[in-house]
Amino acid sequence: ENDADAPNTENRTVVSMVFDDDGANSLPFTTTIIVVAHNDAPLLLNAADAIQLPTIFEDAPRGGSTNPGLEVSTLLRSHMDDHDANTVYGLAIVNTASSGGSWEVFVEGQWREVENDTSIISAQL
Repeated sequence: ENDADAPNTENRTVVSMVFDDDGANSLPFTTTIIVVAHNDAPLLLNAADAIQLPTIFEDAPRGGSTNPGLEVSTLLRSHMDDHDANTVYGLAIVNTASSGGSWEVFVEGQWREVENDTSIISAQL
């Protein structure tokens, strides 16, 4: 069993022969073993720790040094681990609570308000 997080996926060739108690043996036979890497599920690190978002100011302009926001990839890299190579981090918003204001995301160069129906925004994060 190979339980490596990133196994070598080159094919393996195995040559076998069968021997019996009387000393007789079979002809050698060859088989190929194909190793397929699988996608490991990401792990949430320090699940008990609260994720702290940077403070933003209510009436300040969006973006820039006043309200820079936080990239999802930066947020998730510090709280998730994925053993697979070339991991792309993402986030799906499935619900929002807007009692203290509105949620916005920066997608494709523009700020967009996250509405109650988050299906369109979720697909883009």
